[in-house]
Amino acid sequence: MVLSSCSAPTTHDGLTGLLNRPSFTASIAHLKGPEVHVLVIGLENLRLINETLERSAGDGLLAELARRLRAFFPSPDYRIGRISGSGFAVAIGDAPTKVVYHKACRAVLALRVKTTPGGRDLSVRASGGLARGPLG
Repeated sequence: MVLSSCSAPTTHDGLTGLLNRPSFTASIAHLKGPEVHVLVIGLENLRLINETLERSAGDGLLAELARRLRAFFPSPDYRIGRISGSGFAVAIGDAPTKVVYHKACRAVLALRVKTTPGGRDLSVRASGGLARGPLG
């Protein structure tokens, strides 16, 4: 008789340590306020970096960008997740749209700054979109 091991579902991305997509989506319900803002950030040239250099260069870049996002959104009132291979998202509750918009613009610009994972100078093209809606 063979017993299969049962493991708890993972809630975080193994590479970046950020919430994975299902956990990120579920965490939004725990934000404060009547509305939620969600910033979605896409990295436009990650595939090129992986193909030109090697996957470890892309992985180092993703880890560095996740670190930058955590530093930029340090409060537990923010939810940060890796929602796809080259996509991140940040959920912000209980904040004026104008404030969120300016913070979102600065965050996307902060990700565009040159990084040096593994001693290589890499630049990434990042773009973002911001949505607002009722919480719940």
